[in-house]
Amino acid sequence: QCCAAAGAFAADSRVNNPCAMAALGIHCFCAGYTGRMRVGADDALDLMNQLLWNTMVVAGPVLAAALAVGLLISVLQVATQLQEMTLSYIPKLLACALVLMALGSWMIHRITQFAIHAIQLIPALS
Repeated sequence: QCCAAAGAFAADSRVNNPCAMAALGIHCFCAGYTGRMRVGADDALDLMNQLLWNTMVVAGPVLAAALAVGLLISVLQVATQLQEMTLSYIPKLLACALVLMALGSWMIHRITQFAIHAIQLIPALS
């Protein structure tokens, strides 16, 4: 059980979730709680869920841009009866590059925050 459930406060006040405090190995100031919590199967599945969700959120804009440009080029090819296989590669590449330039810093920030969170869980893996 988390010591915050007993009304104690944590040494690191930036973490608000008591279970996250315990998973990160943040010690609480309360009687009866002196150790760290172990990461169980639920915590591992939660971490995997966060990994997959972050992957989808970060890769989604680039994939959506490539899909939209590819669909637009395909409709144009059908309308003009121009059946060139390589025609859609350059516009897709440009669209993906534009999305990466526009959202790249946000993507890196999100990935970095997830990596920091995962690395902070390592001490609790005892």
